[in-house]
Amino acid sequence: MSTCKKLLTELSSYLDNELDSDLRVEIETHMRRCPDCHIIIDSTRKTVQIYRGCDAYEVPTSLHERIEQAVKMHIEKSTGKC
Repeated sequence: MSTCKKLLTELSSYLDNELDSDLRVEIETHMRRCPDCHIIIDSTRKTVQIYRGCDAYEVPTSLHERIEQAVKMHIEKSTGKC
């Protein structure tokens, strides 16, 4: 995993356990070196767990879009760090 942007493109697949083992290892290696990406994945994983556990609440599309945009902006700002 060479860049934070690349990690972002695979974030959903990573969290859904849909990646092949080589790419999964790349992401996990990158996370150990990049605290920003580690925080993004950990926070996103926790957010997904909260929403999955709450059957009575449907996540509005606008919220999903705002979260996705915030993550992308953070990755763009930190691209030089990785």
